[in-house]
Amino acid sequence: MSSYVLGFQEIDKTKLMVVGGKGASLGELLRIEGVSVPDGL
Repeated sequence: MSSYVLGFQEIDKTKLMVVGGKGASLGELLRIEGVSVPDGL
């Protein structure tokens, strides 16, 4: 069974169609050192 929830650490631009633009952007930002991204709860 697949989960309906993905953590930002699991998201990148390849998942754009699954998570939308804002989610994909936050996932990409998380990978940049020094950029603070909220937990997304």
